[in-house]
Amino acid sequence: MTAILLAAGRGMRLKPYTHDRTKGLVEAAGRPLFDYVLNFLRDIGVDQIIVVGGFEAEKVRTYLNKNAPDVTFLKIDDVTKGNLGTLLTALPHMNDSLLIINSDHIYKRSLASVIKKQCFGITAFCDTDRVLGTDDMKVKRFGNNVKKISKQLIEWTNGYVGMTYIDKTKLPLYRATANKLYKDSDGTIAVEGILAQLADDEQDVHIGDISGHGWLEIDNEEELIAAERTIAQNPSQYIDINFTETNTKDKLPSLVSHE
Repeated sequence: MTAILLAAGRGMRLKPYTHDRTKGLVEAAGRPLFDYVLNFLRDIGVDQIIVVGGFEAEKVRTYLNKNAPDVTFLKIDDVTKGNLGTLLTALPHMNDSLLIINSDHIYKRSLASVIKKQCFGITAFCDTDRVLGTDDMKVKRFGNNVKKISKQLIEWTNGYVGMTYIDKTKLPLYRATANKLYKDSDGTIAVEGILAQLADDEQDVHIGDISGHGWLEIDNEEELIAAERTIAQNPSQYIDINFTETNTKDKLPSLVSHE
């Protein structure tokens, strides 16, 4: 299984922390967000990791060269559009089963085994134990499949947690749907649009349930501060304390300051 880590965006809602870096290089509890997601992917046991960067791409490349030299780095030039374009930078080259994941999500390590047990077909990982806001991706299910997925849903049953699995047998379907969506749009569409289109086409998009484990999204300063406090209570729930430390000599300065 190959993991594609989407990390090209400017993270405008997380300014000033993203003034000179992409979200993955913003620190939470003393570590870049990249540390958490790369550690999590290694816990899952993926065979290959591909990071697609864009904004401040060379800083991402430097981080990976020092801390994860086995990770493949790809660069997208236009970071002003939706992250479907980011995904399509890597997707044409894929032949293996995929796990698509974001750089601004921190998952409990206990979720690795939960994820692995639910990877089949096309699976959108969701939960039911959050209060969803206007900017959260909402899912309406039918049986164990996604019927609708959108931030604008009025009624929903689940919240999407930013992670999708595509078995290699379903990769041609997923890729064709992604290419058609991108071609027919202005390029601003998000990757979740692929799942929405597949559901509209009555293709099976399974729901993988991670409820009860907990995860952290870092989209703005309030969420960053909350994440730091949560991680501080039990850091080992979120990262192996022996996971490669970022070279302190070359770390970007942290802007986080809490009273």
